[in-house]
Amino acid sequence: MRGSLVALDAAGWAIADAWEEVPSYRRVEVRVATARGPVRAQTYVRPAFDAPAVEDDDRDAALDDAAVDAAIARFEPAAAALREALQTAGSTRPKP
Repeated sequence: MRGSLVALDAAGWAIADAWEEVPSYRRVEVRVATARGPVRAQTYVRPAFDAPAVEDDDRDAALDDAAVDAAIARFEPAAAALREALQTAGSTRPKP
């Protein structure tokens, strides 16, 4: 299976958690084989007994690019509001 690894800050993880509808999905740690060797990463899984199985047939994604782009466009306003709220909350915290 192919994919991409991205580094996220706290705001990025909050946005990713909202995008993945945590707790419907949950983040789990995995080991990923890369050209430079294995690395630890996190991915989202949906633990549902009635979920249909996805066959490992080297598909890059269960959705085509247009469906992913549309979902991102629908989620973008919520992500922007969440990032702004997190940044505002961080700027109002007293410094230790």
